[in-house]
Amino acid sequence: MKGLVKIPQINDLMKAYSELQNTAAPLSAKRIMELCEWTRFDPRLLEQLVQHLATHWKKISPFSLKEAAIQSIWPGTLGVVLEQMKNLLKIKVEKKLFFHWEKIATMDLTKATGELFFIGLNAFAGKIAKQEAFYSSKIYSKWGFLGRDIIHDKGREFFSTRAFSEEVRKNIAYDLGKTRGQFSVNDYCFACQNIIGRRQAERDLNSFPFLHKRGNTRARVYFFIATKKKRVV
Repeated sequence: MKGLVKIPQINDLMKAYSELQNTAAPLSAKRIMELCEWTRFDPRLLEQLVQHLATHWKKISPFSLKEAAIQSIWPGTLGVVLEQMKNLLKIKVEKKLFFHWEKIATMDLTKATGELFFIGLNAFAGKIAKQEAFYSSKIYSKWGFLGRDIIHDKGREFFSTRAFSEEVRKNIAYDLGKTRGQFSVNDYCFACQNIIGRRQAERDLNSFPFLHKRGNTRARVYFFIATKKKRVV
């Protein structure tokens, strides 16, 4: 990989897991940034790094983190990691403080230019790679990457426009309808990785012109209606 000091191997990732799980204090800014770049090779590392930062971010200097990012090859990976971390913050005051902390850490960092966030996990131009592009979350696209994996607290339901934009959700519903012919609200929620709640899902499906609903409440089914305008993107 051009410019990257080291492509992580299995032993490197195992060591990183151990560091993130066993340390009682935050890792150094330099090490955090190194792991941010390594997350492009391993979704599990991304999840553990996000959890580590959610626990320790108040103890980390945003200025040191910014300096480490500037010296890295993929500074935008820090932006993706911190965007993911926002989903784990529950206290309103904490979110407000984090907003200013993140702004310092990521100000003027160079963004990617539209490539897939994860490297080597899926076949190039394959089905999954295309889904990553068509259904890319704003968490990734904000920093110039394409990706769908979203880390959130599975114990609570939430919806955020930072996760999937309306255009992306419309594409998901369109492709689901075109492929299956008909589907339920639960099918749509699952296709959106259960990131959106049932109420938001129902609002979405009732507003899309290429769908016709039949039935009431939880037994409702949505049928696909062919339209001239096939996709949003």
